[in-house]
Amino acid sequence: MKNKKGEVLNLYEIVPRPLVNSECQADGRIVLLKPKFNNPFLIKLLQRNQRDNFYKLKLDEIGSACWIKFDGYKSAGIICEELESQFGAQIQPVAERVGKFLLMLKKANLIAY
Repeated sequence: MKNKKGEVLNLYEIVPRPLVNSECQADGRIVLLKPKFNNPFLIKLLQRNQRDNFYKLKLDEIGSACWIKFDGYKSAGIICEELESQFGAQIQPVAERVGKFLLMLKKANLIAY
C-alpha cells in the first residue's frame, strides 16, 4: 500500500489509534463524532444556541468492525488478519481495503499512527 507521497506502507508497522470519539448504534454500527470547531469561543457560542458541535460520520459494517479494533496496541496487519477471519471472502482484498481506509481516516485527522 502506498500513501500520497509514494511511500510504501507496511501494515504490520502501523498501529492506528483513534483521535475522535465514537458512538455505537443499536445495529452495531459506529458513528464517528468529529468536532466542527477547535476554537473554544465558537464551541461556547454554539453550546448556547444548542447546536450540534460534531459532524457525525456513519461507518458501514466493515468500517465499524475495523474501528472497534483500533485500540493503539494492535498493528494494522493483525487487524487485517482478524477481519479476514471474521468476514471471509466479503472483505477481499483485505490489505488494500484496510490500507485505503487507514489513509482516508488519517487524511481526515480521525486517527493517528
